[in-house]
Amino acid sequence: MTPELWDEVSKIKGGKKTRGALKLYDNGPADPNTPLLMSLKRSRHADLLFDFLEFSMVLDWNVRPTVEELLNHVFFKKI
Repeated sequence: MTPELWDEVSKIKGGKKTRGALKLYDNGPADPNTPLLMSLKRSRHADLLFDFLEFSMVLDWNVRPTVEELLNHVFFKKI
């Protein structure tokens, strides 16, 4: 998470509570050369994995999937 996004989260309703006691340890700017997650996929066989990663990596805890929802994701049904 970039410092800019960290600051943005604190400005939304409930953002400071969402951040809670978490600390941001990397105070440097994000590397603009870092590839987007989906661009790392090299094979259609990884579709389910990348779908799961997108599903699970949600910053807002109000909409973040529960552990039960994560375990019921189709990715785990195909293992």
